[in-house]
Amino acid sequence: MSQITDFPPASAAPVSGAGPGLGRALRWGWPVVVVVALAAVAASLYANSRQVPKYEATAQMLVSPLNQTDTTLVGTDVIRDGGDASQTVNTAAVLVESNQAADATAERLGQGLDMNRVLEAVTVTPVENTSILDVTATAENPRLAADLATEFARSVIRLRRAVVTDQLERRLQTVTELRRQAPEDDYSQRDRLYREVRLLEDSLNSGDPTLKFVQAAALPASPESRSRAIDAALALLGGLLVGLAAIVGIDRLRRPVLR
Repeated sequence: MSQITDFPPASAAPVSGAGPGLGRALRWGWPVVVVVALAAVAASLYANSRQVPKYEATAQMLVSPLNQTDTTLVGTDVIRDGGDASQTVNTAAVLVESNQAADATAERLGQGLDMNRVLEAVTVTPVENTSILDVTATAENPRLAADLATEFARSVIRLRRAVVTDQLERRLQTVTELRRQAPEDDYSQRDRLYREVRLLEDSLNSGDPTLKFVQAAALPASPESRSRAIDAALALLGGLLVGLAAIVGIDRLRRPVLR
């Protein structure tokens, strides 16, 4: 008596050009499907058990763009509103996630970090419907995750301060000279230039007023991990699909097609 897992004989009746049906393939090949699916689940569970725990920590920054029509701080690289608030914050996120910030973070933290490792560990994402940027770092050590997120955000602020301060100083020199040259009786122009000088001087003390550090990252209490049940379910589904494709393919190869 033949086993149920025997492949159908090559001399079986030919089928139409539409190809063999899934039902016929399942009649002899269902054990193959089961074995492949179980193997996929077992591989998923094994991989999950070998996975190194990862910790996530998030620091936050606030984006306060200037209006496009605002002439203050002209000539500087401050963030300006592009008309679409979400697009402006997205642009700021791209600006923040820079090689310079990663390099500065690696240099301050040490621990064998370099620019590439920091960039791999840190992501900057806008918080939906807000002007907040989440700076999230992932690491095998909870303290390192928190330090990476916080230091990256602070490095961004320091770098922005250096760039904008240099631009403000040059702008201040220009405006001061313009005020010195303004006619004594042109009170409107002298007053406007005076107010701009005061604004530039105040801005020098705060760096980039459009990007601020809001919150340091808290130490994560537990590692972030994907659900084993979800991974196993996805592996089961994938294994079933692969098993079905395999038996249908074998069935097609073993059965001649009418011409």
